[in-house]
Amino acid sequence: LTVNLTPELEQRLTTIAQRNGLDPGDYVVRVLKEKLSEEEKRAQLIATLKSWREEGDEQELSALYVDDQCFEE
Repeated sequence: LTVNLTPELEQRLTTIAQRNGLDPGDYVVRVLKEKLSEEEKRAQLIATLKSWREEGDEQELSALYVDDQCFEE
C-alpha cells in the first residue's frame, strides 16, 4: 500500500508522530488500527439498535434514550 502525502500533510504527520515518540509509519498504523476499531464498534452498535427496533424492544431503546439524555445534561 502506498499513500501519497502532500508535503504539508507529511510534515504534520511527522510532527505529531514525534510528539508521540513514534516513527511516522508506526504512528499511521496505530491511528488506522484505532479508527478501524471505532468503525467496527459503531457498526456493531448500529446493528444492535436496528435489531432492537425490528424486535420491537422499545424498553431497551427507551432506556438508552434516557441514559443518553442524562449523560448530556
